[in-house]
Amino acid sequence: MTTPVKIMPPIDVSYAKLTASNVAETEYGNYAAGTTYALADRVIVPATHDVWESLAASNVGHTPATSPTWWVRVGPTNRMAMFDTSVSSQTSKTGGIDVTVTPGETVDTLALLNVNASTIRVRMTDPTDGVVYDQTTNMIAPISDSSWYMWFFEPIARKDFLVATLPPYGSAAVRVELNDSATAACGVMALGLARKIGDGALSGARTSIADYSGKEKDTWGQYQLIERGYSDKASISTIIMAGMVDPVSKLLKTRRAKPTLCIASDQYSSLVLFGLISFDVTIPYSTHSVCNLEIEGLL
Repeated sequence: MTTPVKIMPPIDVSYAKLTASNVAETEYGNYAAGTTYALADRVIVPATHDVWESLAASNVGHTPATSPTWWVRVGPTNRMAMFDTSVSSQTSKTGGIDVTVTPGETVDTLALLNVNASTIRVRMTDPTDGVVYDQTTNMIAPISDSSWYMWFFEPIARKDFLVATLPPYGSAAVRVELNDSATAACGVMALGLARKIGDGALSGARTSIADYSGKEKDTWGQYQLIERGYSDKASISTIIMAGMVDPVSKLLKTRRAKPTLCIASDQYSSLVLFGLISFDVTIPYSTHSVCNLEIEGLL
Protein backbone atom coordinates (compact mmCIF):
# COMPACT_ATOMS: atom_id res chain seq x y z
CA MET A 1 0.00 0.00 0.00
CA THR A 2 1.76 3.12 -1.25
CA THR A 3 -1.05 5.62 -0.81
CA PRO A 4 0.08 8.39 1.58
CA VAL A 5 -1.75 8.27 4.90
CA LYS A 6 -3.80 11.44 5.19
CA ILE A 7 -6.34 12.94 7.52
CA MET A 8 -8.94 15.49 6.54
CA PRO A 9 -10.73 17.72 9.03
CA PRO A 10 -14.14 18.15 7.36
CA ILE A 11 -15.66 21.59 6.91
CA ASP A 12 -19.03 22.23 8.48
CA VAL A 13 -21.56 22.10 5.64
CA SER A 14 -24.21 24.46 6.94
CA TYR A 15 -27.53 24.92 5.20
CA ALA A 16 -26.20 28.16 3.71
CA LYS A 17 -23.31 26.27 2.06
CA LEU A 18 -25.70 23.73 0.54
CA THR A 19 -26.48 25.94 -2.44
CA ALA A 20 -28.53 23.37 -4.38
CA SER A 21 -30.23 20.05 -3.66
CA ASN A 22 -32.88 17.99 -5.41
CA VAL A 23 -33.80 16.27 -2.11
CA ALA A 24 -37.03 17.72 -0.76
CA GLU A 25 -37.33 18.45 2.93
CA THR A 26 -40.92 17.25 3.13
CA GLU A 27 -40.80 13.82 4.79
CA TYR A 28 -42.76 15.32 7.70
CA GLY A 29 -44.74 18.51 8.19
CA ASN A 30 -43.17 21.60 9.72
CA TYR A 31 -43.75 22.18 13.42
CA ALA A 32 -46.66 24.52 14.11
CA ALA A 33 -47.17 25.92 17.62
CA GLY A 34 -50.96 25.78 17.45
CA THR A 35 -51.18 22.15 16.32
CA THR A 36 -51.94 19.32 18.72
CA TYR A 37 -49.59 16.39 18.20
CA ALA A 38 -50.20 12.78 19.18
CA LEU A 39 -47.69 10.39 20.73
CA ALA A 40 -44.95 9.48 18.18
CA ASP A 41 -45.93 12.21 15.71
CA ARG A 42 -42.91 13.63 13.91
CA VAL A 43 -42.23 17.15 12.72
CA ILE A 44 -39.50 19.16 11.02
CA VAL A 45 -38.10 22.30 12.63
CA PRO A 46 -37.17 24.36 9.54
CA ALA A 47 -34.74 26.66 11.37
CA THR A 48 -32.42 23.79 12.29
CA HIS A 49 -33.48 21.19 9.67
CA ASP A 50 -34.02 18.59 12.38
CA VAL A 51 -36.71 15.94 12.86
CA TRP A 52 -38.38 15.72 16.26
CA GLU A 53 -40.77 13.10 17.70
CA SER A 54 -43.54 13.74 20.18
CA LEU A 55 -43.15 11.94 23.52
CA ALA A 56 -46.75 12.36 24.65
CA ALA A 57 -50.29 12.72 23.44
CA SER A 58 -52.10 16.10 23.45
CA ASN A 59 -48.80 17.83 22.74
CA VAL A 60 -49.58 21.45 21.91
CA GLY A 61 -47.62 24.67 22.33
CA HIS A 62 -44.36 23.03 23.36
CA THR A 63 -41.41 24.11 21.25
CA PRO A 64 -39.33 20.97 20.41
CA ALA A 65 -35.86 22.36 21.13
CA THR A 66 -36.85 23.69 24.57
CA SER A 67 -39.31 21.01 25.72
CA PRO A 68 -37.34 17.83 26.48
CA THR A 69 -40.25 16.18 28.28
CA TRP A 70 -42.46 16.61 25.22
CA TRP A 71 -40.09 16.10 22.30
CA VAL A 72 -36.99 14.08 21.40
CA ARG A 73 -34.69 14.87 18.50
CA VAL A 74 -34.62 12.03 15.97
CA GLY A 75 -31.90 13.43 13.70
CA PRO A 76 -31.39 15.63 10.67
CA THR A 77 -33.83 15.82 7.80
CA ASN A 78 -33.35 13.55 4.81
CA ARG A 79 -31.81 16.44 2.89
CA MET A 80 -29.19 17.13 5.57
CA ALA A 81 -28.44 13.57 6.75
CA MET A 82 -25.42 13.25 4.45
CA PHE A 83 -23.83 16.28 6.09
CA ASP A 84 -24.05 15.20 9.74
CA THR A 85 -21.42 13.18 11.62
CA SER A 86 -23.23 9.84 11.37
CA VAL A 87 -22.16 7.42 8.66
CA SER A 88 -25.25 5.23 9.05
CA SER A 89 -27.82 8.02 8.61
CA GLN A 90 -28.25 8.40 4.87
CA THR A 91 -29.76 10.93 2.54
CA SER A 92 -31.75 8.93 0.00
CA LYS A 93 -33.79 9.69 -3.10
CA THR A 94 -35.38 7.59 -5.80
CA GLY A 95 -33.66 8.14 -9.14
CA GLY A 96 -30.59 9.95 -7.82
CA ILE A 97 -29.19 12.68 -5.59
CA ASP A 98 -27.90 15.96 -7.01
CA VAL A 99 -26.34 18.42 -4.55
CA THR A 100 -24.06 21.43 -4.82
CA VAL A 101 -21.93 22.69 -1.93
CA THR A 102 -20.13 26.03 -2.00
CA PRO A 103 -17.59 25.71 0.84
CA GLY A 104 -16.40 29.35 0.87
CA GLU A 105 -12.90 28.11 1.68
CA THR A 106 -10.18 26.06 0.04
CA VAL A 107 -10.86 22.32 -0.25
CA ASP A 108 -8.89 19.65 -2.09
CA THR A 109 -10.57 16.40 -1.04
CA LEU A 110 -14.09 14.99 -1.30
CA ALA A 111 -15.19 11.80 0.44
CA LEU A 112 -18.49 10.00 -0.04
CA LEU A 113 -19.11 7.16 2.41
CA ASN A 114 -21.83 4.55 2.83
CA VAL A 115 -23.15 5.26 -0.64
CA ASN A 116 -25.47 3.40 -2.95
CA ALA A 117 -25.19 4.53 -6.56
CA SER A 118 -24.44 3.05 -9.96
CA THR A 119 -22.33 6.04 -11.01
CA ILE A 120 -21.12 9.19 -9.28
CA ARG A 121 -20.25 12.39 -11.12
CA VAL A 122 -18.22 15.07 -9.35
CA ARG A 123 -17.77 18.55 -10.79
CA MET A 124 -15.91 21.52 -9.38
CA THR A 125 -16.68 24.94 -10.89
CA ASP A 126 -14.77 28.12 -10.13
CA PRO A 127 -16.49 31.46 -10.86
CA THR A 128 -13.40 32.66 -12.76
CA ASP A 129 -11.83 29.53 -14.26
CA GLY A 130 -15.04 27.62 -14.95
CA VAL A 131 -15.14 23.82 -14.65
CA VAL A 132 -11.81 22.73 -13.14
CA TYR A 133 -12.76 19.12 -12.33
CA ASP A 134 -15.28 16.76 -13.93
CA GLN A 135 -15.05 13.04 -13.27
CA THR A 136 -17.64 10.24 -13.45
CA THR A 137 -16.94 7.02 -11.56
CA ASN A 138 -18.62 3.67 -12.16
CA MET A 139 -19.35 2.19 -8.75
CA ILE A 140 -19.33 -1.47 -9.82
CA ALA A 141 -16.86 -3.27 -7.56
CA PRO A 142 -14.25 -5.62 -9.03
CA ILE A 143 -15.08 -9.32 -8.75
CA SER A 144 -13.53 -11.09 -5.78
CA ASP A 145 -12.12 -13.93 -7.91
CA SER A 146 -10.56 -13.69 -11.36
CA SER A 147 -11.86 -17.08 -12.55
CA TRP A 148 -14.22 -17.28 -15.52
CA TYR A 149 -16.85 -18.97 -13.35
CA MET A 150 -16.91 -16.11 -10.87
CA TRP A 151 -16.86 -13.57 -13.71
CA PHE A 152 -20.13 -14.94 -15.07
CA PHE A 153 -21.92 -16.06 -11.91
CA GLU A 154 -20.76 -13.93 -8.97
CA PRO A 155 -23.44 -11.40 -7.94
CA ILE A 156 -22.67 -7.85 -9.01
CA ALA A 157 -21.49 -5.74 -6.07
CA ARG A 158 -20.93 -2.01 -5.74
CA LYS A 159 -18.28 0.07 -4.10
CA ASP A 160 -19.69 1.95 -1.14
CA PHE A 161 -17.21 4.83 -0.99
CA LEU A 162 -15.47 7.37 -3.19
CA VAL A 163 -12.53 9.65 -2.43
CA ALA A 164 -11.71 12.34 -4.99
CA THR A 165 -8.66 14.61 -5.02
CA LEU A 166 -9.79 18.03 -6.20
CA PRO A 167 -7.77 21.03 -7.37
CA PRO A 168 -7.37 23.39 -4.39
CA TYR A 169 -9.76 26.27 -5.05
CA GLY A 170 -11.12 28.63 -2.43
CA SER A 171 -14.22 29.95 -4.17
CA ALA A 172 -15.38 26.99 -6.25
CA ALA A 173 -18.64 25.07 -5.96
CA VAL A 174 -18.63 21.27 -5.78
CA ARG A 175 -21.52 19.44 -7.43
CA VAL A 176 -22.08 15.75 -6.75
CA GLU A 177 -24.55 13.55 -8.63
CA LEU A 178 -25.23 10.06 -7.28
CA ASN A 179 -27.10 8.30 -10.06
CA ASP A 180 -29.18 5.17 -9.65
CA SER A 181 -32.20 3.71 -11.42
CA ALA A 182 -33.69 2.77 -8.05
CA THR A 183 -32.72 4.63 -4.86
CA ALA A 184 -29.45 6.50 -4.44
CA ALA A 185 -28.14 7.04 -0.91
CA CYS A 186 -25.21 8.71 0.83
CA GLY A 187 -24.20 8.47 4.48
CA VAL A 188 -21.48 11.14 4.55
CA MET A 189 -20.35 13.80 2.12
CA ALA A 190 -17.19 15.35 3.55
CA LEU A 191 -15.09 18.15 2.08
CA GLY A 192 -11.88 19.67 3.34
CA LEU A 193 -8.12 20.07 3.06
CA ALA A 194 -6.26 16.78 3.45
CA ARG A 195 -3.04 16.72 5.47
CA LYS A 196 -0.38 14.08 4.91
CA ILE A 197 0.62 12.09 8.00
CA GLY A 198 2.98 9.49 6.54
CA ASP A 199 4.25 7.97 3.29
CA GLY A 200 2.03 4.91 3.39
CA ALA A 201 0.45 2.40 5.75
CA LEU A 202 2.95 -0.22 6.88
CA SER A 203 2.22 -3.91 6.44
CA GLY A 204 0.08 -5.25 9.24
CA ALA A 205 -2.76 -2.72 9.17
CA ARG A 206 -5.77 -4.17 10.97
CA THR A 207 -9.48 -3.62 10.48
CA SER A 208 -12.38 -4.73 12.65
CA ILE A 209 -15.74 -3.56 13.93
CA ALA A 210 -17.27 -2.55 17.23
CA ASP A 211 -20.53 -4.50 17.20
CA TYR A 212 -23.37 -3.22 19.37
CA SER A 213 -25.61 -6.23 18.77
CA GLY A 214 -26.80 -8.24 21.74
CA LYS A 215 -26.85 -11.97 22.38
CA GLU A 216 -28.43 -13.55 25.44
CA LYS A 217 -28.29 -17.27 26.25
CA ASP A 218 -31.27 -18.81 27.97
CA THR A 219 -31.40 -21.78 30.39
CA TRP A 220 -31.34 -24.27 27.52
CA GLY A 221 -28.30 -22.71 25.86
CA GLN A 222 -30.19 -21.08 23.03
CA TYR A 223 -29.28 -17.55 22.01
CA GLN A 224 -31.62 -14.64 21.54
CA LEU A 225 -29.94 -12.40 19.00
CA ILE A 226 -30.64 -8.68 18.78
CA GLU A 227 -29.03 -7.09 15.75
CA ARG A 228 -27.92 -3.49 16.29
CA GLY A 229 -25.55 -1.17 14.52
CA TYR A 230 -21.77 -1.35 14.33
CA SER A 231 -18.87 0.98 13.67
CA ASP A 232 -15.72 0.26 11.69
CA LYS A 233 -12.32 0.29 13.38
CA ALA A 234 -8.78 0.32 12.03
CA SER A 235 -5.23 0.25 13.37
CA ILE A 236 -2.62 1.77 11.06
CA SER A 237 1.09 2.45 11.36
CA THR A 238 3.03 4.77 9.08
CA ILE A 239 6.57 6.13 8.81
CA ILE A 240 7.10 9.83 9.49
CA MET A 241 10.37 11.67 9.06
CA ALA A 242 12.10 13.04 12.16
CA GLY A 243 11.34 16.65 11.28
CA MET A 244 7.63 15.89 11.05
CA VAL A 245 7.18 14.28 14.47
CA ASP A 246 6.18 17.49 16.25
CA PRO A 247 4.00 18.94 13.43
CA VAL A 248 2.15 15.63 13.00
CA SER A 249 1.66 15.24 16.76
CA LYS A 250 0.32 18.78 17.05
CA LEU A 251 -2.06 18.24 14.15
CA LEU A 252 -3.43 15.01 15.58
CA LYS A 253 -3.88 16.63 19.00
CA THR A 254 -6.19 19.21 17.43
CA ARG A 255 -8.47 16.38 16.25
CA ARG A 256 -9.22 15.10 19.75
CA ALA A 257 -12.92 14.23 20.04
CA LYS A 258 -13.59 15.68 16.59
CA PRO A 259 -14.90 13.71 13.61
CA THR A 260 -12.06 13.30 11.11
CA LEU A 261 -11.64 11.51 7.81
CA CYS A 262 -8.65 9.14 7.68
CA ILE A 263 -7.47 7.94 4.28
CA ALA A 264 -4.93 5.15 4.57
CA SER A 265 -5.56 3.36 1.27
CA ASP A 266 -7.29 3.90 -2.06
CA GLN A 267 -7.66 0.13 -2.43
CA TYR A 268 -9.56 -0.90 0.72
CA SER A 269 -12.77 0.82 1.83
CA SER A 270 -12.11 -0.49 5.35
CA LEU A 271 -9.04 1.78 5.50
CA VAL A 272 -11.05 4.91 4.68
CA LEU A 273 -12.82 5.85 7.89
CA PHE A 274 -14.77 8.82 9.19
CA GLY A 275 -14.50 8.83 12.93
CA LEU A 276 -12.41 9.55 16.01
CA ILE A 277 -8.63 9.24 16.04
CA SER A 278 -6.16 8.40 18.78
CA PHE A 279 -2.43 8.03 18.24
CA ASP A 280 1.02 7.42 19.62
CA VAL A 281 4.45 8.00 18.10
CA THR A 282 7.42 5.67 18.53
CA ILE A 283 10.80 7.34 17.97
CA PRO A 284 13.25 4.46 17.39
CA TYR A 285 15.61 6.08 14.88
CA SER A 286 17.29 9.43 14.37
CA THR A 287 15.93 9.89 10.84
CA HIS A 288 12.38 8.61 11.09
CA SER A 289 9.71 7.50 13.51
CA VAL A 290 6.53 5.43 13.49
CA CYS A 291 3.08 6.95 14.02
CA ASN A 292 0.41 4.50 15.16
CA LEU A 293 -3.21 5.50 14.52
CA GLU A 294 -6.35 4.01 16.02
CA ILE A 295 -9.55 5.06 14.28
CA GLU A 296 -13.07 4.20 15.37
CA GLY A 297 -15.68 5.07 12.79
CA LEU A 298 -18.82 6.91 13.79
CA LEU A 299 -21.98 4.85 13.69
